[in-house]
Amino acid sequence: MTDEFYTRYYNRPKSEWIKKGIIKTKALMPHSSCREIEECFNRRFAQSKKMTVGKLVVIKPLINEWYFFKTAVFIAEKGFGQLDGTPRIL
Repeated sequence: MTDEFYTRYYNRPKSEWIKKGIIKTKALMPHSSCREIEECFNRRFAQSKKMTVGKLVVIKPLINEWYFFKTAVFIAEKGFGQLDGTPRIL
């Protein structure tokens, strides 16, 4: 296979902000399915950032970043801080 095959758009990895956005959305909606997270993310960012995701892109960060996801859910439920780790200013 040529190098051109690996540089096509559909083979590029998604940006880091997409992974964090998916984890943040799932933390705010913990009982939602991957399809619901995908639809919510696509509605939010399809127009402004011209970026859409599929179900596989949604499930990969949740599997790989399970500890960060559980921490984000805890922070969202208890209100101890913001989801990026900075303390909340009252």
